[in-house]
Amino acid sequence: MDYLSGRLSETECAKRLMARDKRLNLEMESSHPLGYFTPLLVSSFPDAKFLVTIRDPRSWIKSRINFHLNKTPPEWKVYRDFIWARHHTGFSKEEQYLEELGLFSLEAYLKQYAEQYRIIFDAVPEERLMVLKTSDISESVDRISDFVGYEGKALAPVHTNKLADSVKIHEKIPPEFIDAKVEECCGWLMKRIFNMDAKGEAIYRQISH
Repeated sequence: MDYLSGRLSETECAKRLMARDKRLNLEMESSHPLGYFTPLLVSSFPDAKFLVTIRDPRSWIKSRINFHLNKTPPEWKVYRDFIWARHHTGFSKEEQYLEELGLFSLEAYLKQYAEQYRIIFDAVPEERLMVLKTSDISESVDRISDFVGYEGKALAPVHTNKLADSVKIHEKIPPEFIDAKVEECCGWLMKRIFNMDAKGEAIYRQISH
């Protein structure tokens, strides 16, 4: 939060990231907050590779909202309030249901989603980057192994953190409103990764971001 707010310099942050890496001595790490440090990670760890998983924003936001309702550890509250509140400017009448639940607006969630991917894609050189749709993970184990140079052992995909679908936002919020927000906040990502428009309809041309 200090880094994103400008209270922590890039130089000091990079030092802390390197000290943290030395202390933890991890061969790999999967962590949501690290996405914001991608430019520093790219320069500080020149041999690192970046495997980025991505999910259709309509499916992602349903999962994110359910996660925020079902997983509420107190140590994460300050981080959540900071990360998503930065993009929250109020609720539209179509999404009063989210306000009643004490959540953020669709715009806040989707802007954060797109923001983090923009940071990652702008920072990581193509040769060090592998982008994988979450729907393709199970059948991509060999590709992942080749990309990270992990040989001699079999990797098995495991889906953890499954949650009940307790909030059915598509039943509470007009689908056309969701489509409009997806297009507004994530249109470039839908075209680049999924070759789709906001409604999930295929686009038969390649459009870079």
